[in-house]
Amino acid sequence: MMIEEEKGIQYISSARHVLLNDIQLIKGYLFMNRPKKANEVMDRITEKLRNHARLSHLHIPECAFYLIVYEWAAHPFLLQLKVSSDERDLSRYDRYFTDFFRGFFSILEEQVSDRVENLVEIIFENTESSYNIEVIFSGVLKDAIKARIRMNALKLNQTVDWVEHYVINDSPNEKMRWNLCLSIK
Repeated sequence: MMIEEEKGIQYISSARHVLLNDIQLIKGYLFMNRPKKANEVMDRITEKLRNHARLSHLHIPECAFYLIVYEWAAHPFLLQLKVSSDERDLSRYDRYFTDFFRGFFSILEEQVSDRVENLVEIIFENTESSYNIEVIFSGVLKDAIKARIRMNALKLNQTVDWVEHYVINDSPNEKMRWNLCLSIK
């Protein structure tokens, strides 16, 4: 995938903006003589970069690029990536994963409420019998039924199974948890 220079500059600018915000936080905490909070920010940055590196070792360059760049822009939900496994060759699923996340994020961008902070966690993990990608949405949807119908319409690759796909409504303010787990045999 080739990136035109103008778009590449926008990506670099977004990444620089995120990094500068984190540096300002660190400087602020140090100025207020709160080194523990500054260290927490540095630990968060380090862990985020380690997860990006692990993601790149899964040999899904289009998907990795999409997810990493997605984090840099403003969206109605925060995105957190975690890769809890070492190198793995998932290259044959690269296009599928990219299309899946584009579809899922499109549904969320249309349906999430801006009344609360919404979060999407994506966890790539190796198990004894399969490779799983767990996707967890926590927040409020405007129309959860419509979102689930659209989600069920997404096409799955024949070698990828839904292991879990459920919604938990756990509070009176309509906050919910939506778990999806893709499993590769």
